[in-house]
Amino acid sequence: MMRSILALALLAAAAAAQAPQALVFVMNDDGTTADFGAIAGQPSALGDLYDTTLVRFVPGTDASAAKVAGLPEWACLLGDEDGDFDFWEGIFDDLDALGLHALLPPPARLTSGSLILSCEAAFGGALESSVYDSLGACDGTLFRLDRAPGGATYLVHRFLTEASVLAAIGQLGQPDSDGVDVDAFAMDPDGNIYLSFRVNEAVNGTVLEDDGVLALPWSTLSWDSDLDVIDVVPGSAVIVLDALAVNTLVLHAGLKNASGNTITTLTDLQALELDPQGGSFVPVQVTPGLPAVPHLLFNGQTIGPVVLTTRNGGVIAALNGQPLGTTTLSGSALGLDPGSSSGATSDLNGLLVMPDSLPVPMLDVTDGEVDVHAAPEGATVEFLGAHFTPGAAALLLLDGWVPLGSPDISSVPVKPGLVYPDYYLSPFALLVPVVTDAAGRFRVSFTAPPLHLSYLVLAQAADVVRKELSSPALAWCP
Repeated sequence: MMRSILALALLAAAAAAQAPQALVFVMNDDGTTADFGAIAGQPSALGDLYDTTLVRFVPGTDASAAKVAGLPEWACLLGDEDGDFDFWEGIFDDLDALGLHALLPPPARLTSGSLILSCEAAFGGALESSVYDSLGACDGTLFRLDRAPGGATYLVHRFLTEASVLAAIGQLGQPDSDGVDVDAFAMDPDGNIYLSFRVNEAVNGTVLEDDGVLALPWSTLSWDSDLDVIDVVPGSAVIVLDALAVNTLVLHAGLKNASGNTITTLTDLQALELDPQGGSFVPVQVTPGLPAVPHLLFNGQTIGPVVLTTRNGGVIAALNGQPLGTTTLSGSALGLDPGSSSGATSDLNGLLVMPDSLPVPMLDVTDGEVDVHAAPEGATVEFLGAHFTPGAAALLLLDGWVPLGSPDISSVPVKPGLVYPDYYLSPFALLVPVVTDAAGRFRVSFTAPPLHLSYLVLAQAADVVRKELSSPALAWCP
């Protein structure tokens, strides 16, 4: 019996290894998808990528990268998180780090609640000066978005606090410490956590440059029942890659800048992930608890939309047998428009690899802007749908809400199998029938009335064929 279970496990692992994998990333600057996100032959904001946009690309399968999440959805989940009566928050003003919890099963369909994130600036009541984030999150805190115990709203669920990171690198309580900004994150199946910082930081007395990588070994971390880190052994961080090691990898990759010169430095490491091809290397600092680390994918400031790996002395990484970049830094290898000045040069702010699955239907708004300023003459609100059944019926649901004293946007859980786990609109939502184009997209535009008071236009959509609910989106009309 045990042999049969082992055989099944090995077969499942082999099947997973052969299945296509998706690359999910966030760009540091604006970019453009290879197909411009065209709807009915017209260029559309679905093709515009921002530092608040989650992008998916399956090398060898997809011709173009595509949005899968963004600010209009996250604004619904967190509402007016800091209570300033402004729903156009700086909450996700530049996503800094992105990953999945490696001790939990990967999601069957990726939604925002599956992700571990970090942001460039503290938000939601967090006080960076005192490393206090019982509300919101500091810029050195990694967090998830989880449903609140009451069930109606979402909360910032801290996975690893900035205070714990400071303790691990020997800076907690030090008068000369001004906190840390986590710039990149990855986690291996043994529970070891890998980080890089936005600026140079002292790590237990040794300066780690902003293109270096450190590890928090699993054996030095204490976990709660939700598998969040609640404590660390002070001074336990280990330097995995320093600037010399990283720049040696970059030089070996043979990348060229716009002038045709070989790129010799990374300047700032901004995205990390495990290399799915496996293998390991010896870190700069070897400890009994971490004698070797898995090969890592990484990206940084000088190399544009190119993903490198620590394998083979530093080379362009591959996924599904396809290279994740070119030596000339073209964005085409990641499904970006190679003719776009931003899409061809922007580096990445976050990076993860996961088994490929059908994207969850999503809604976006024009230019990714939640704030549309309806008063006094009204303004055009445009909702854009993506990842629906191509050439088929769908329903756009619209609702209005005046937030009188409540920072939260309530939702109710939906039945498993309806894909997006939450419904945000009232029972009296307006139903707008639409038909998707050949790429499974649609757009609906209308004029938001000037009501001379602040209100929200909430939207979700339904794929009639697959009976799936989309992510929500909002337009804030102050």
